[in-house]
Amino acid sequence: MKTLTKIIANTTNIMTMTENKIVSYRFNMITRQVEEKQNLLRLVKINGILHIDLNQEMMGRGFYLSKEKELIKMFFKKAKGKYGELGEDLISYLEKQNG
Repeated sequence: MKTLTKIIANTTNIMTMTENKIVSYRFNMITRQVEEKQNLLRLVKINGILHIDLNQEMMGRGFYLSKEKELIKMFFKKAKGKYGELGEDLISYLEKQNG
């Protein structure tokens, strides 16, 4: 089994090709680790408001967080608005995770 790793621009955008399957990696803002993109939650800031991007298709700069609810709560508690206001879609997602 041959693995090919290609680093594009920086360590937040790593793709690994194994047996014709491409796996993308992104930097997790909470754990400070590089993880598989599919295991992370993408947030996008639009007009100062953070929105959740479940399909990872929204335009704009985004960042990735762990999907673990305790880590997400800790992240936003420490950030205190540093990354923007929470959008309604993000708030409802977090409430569903808590329930």
